Amino acid sequence: MDLILLLLEENPATIVIDALDECDPVQRQDLLLGLRRLTREAASVVKIFVSSRDDTDIVTRMATSSEVYIKAEDNTKDIERFAEWQVEKAIAEFRILNGEVSAGLEKEIIDTLKSKAGGM
Repeated sequence: MDLILLLLEENPATIVIDALDECDPVQRQDLLLGLRRLTREAASVVKIFVSSRDDTDIVTRMATSSEVYIKAEDNTKDIERFAEWQVEKAIAEFRILNGEVSAGLEKEIIDTLKSKAGGM
């Protein structure tokens, strides 16, 4: 942490942490404490982006930080459009059943992809 603080003396930084909930719980607490220290002690601006599920310890630790909260449901329309586009493209490029896909099957494929996406 000291090295990062040294770098932040003259340089702003953006730190991105993906899937914090997948980190070992003990190490996760150390990391969250370290991030808090960075935001308090850094001489330059530090922006921190964390993606995670809503595990209680993470929500509790992050409660005092300013946040933009994005839920999986917020991506629903984007996921739907992406699934539709990819299936249509795969059919047009003959990658699904040599392009011989009925409208009903196409809809079923798209609906299945959307339902299994789980916001991802």
